[in-house]
Amino acid sequence: MEDFLSYEIGDDIMIRLMNNLEVNEVMDIWLNSTIKAHDFISEDYWKKNYDTVKNIYLPQGATYVYSENNKILAFISIINEELIGALFVSPEYQGQGIGRKLIEFVKMMYRKLTLKVYEKNYSAVKFYEKMGFKSTQRQLDDNTNEFEYIMKIERPEISIEKISEDNIKDIFDFEVENKLYFEKILPPRPEEYFSYGSFKLLMEEILEEQSREECLMHIIRNSSGKMVGRI
Repeated sequence: MEDFLSYEIGDDIMIRLMNNLEVNEVMDIWLNSTIKAHDFISEDYWKKNYDTVKNIYLPQGATYVYSENNKILAFISIINEELIGALFVSPEYQGQGIGRKLIEFVKMMYRKLTLKVYEKNYSAVKFYEKMGFKSTQRQLDDNTNEFEYIMKIERPEISIEKISEDNIKDIFDFEVENKLYFEKILPPRPEEYFSYGSFKLLMEEILEEQSREECLMHIIRNSSGKMVGRI
């Protein structure tokens, strides 16, 4: 997980960690939103679980609030640095993309994310699918006797390394493999660019510039070690 204090989105709009004085405000959003989202479950069930959520589940995780003009409009809680224990937007502010911003935020913060969502919460299922989550399991929630999906998403691991003599061949292979793609967005490179001998000489010149700190170039590798980009 990345270090985090606050993330500014715009003027007087930010995502930040909840403080202890905001627990009741967050719980108000939870109660109102969960009752609205789960109209197929008795309202009394959520009211009876209010104290459990407040005193047990909420303290277990890291809760981030979406605030605008110092007013909390939504929150998301992450338990054990992976499980989305809650994502709720105040009913009057739903449909404005706030939930999407919170998901995009935690996707940057955590490489793996898992959640549970009730099968009958159709709009939530569709929302998570749109955000890239995949259903991996369907199971019965014994507490409500309702079916739920377990959904997951995982950000591919990448590594960044400085260009060197050791990876010139990888860079050349990457350029050849993606030649047609690059020519759609960039002027075609001369044919000698795709001759390894000429390419190696070019890269050696770049390495010399890099040694003089005139430029700094890196390659990006995926989790299997394959080069997938350069910056």
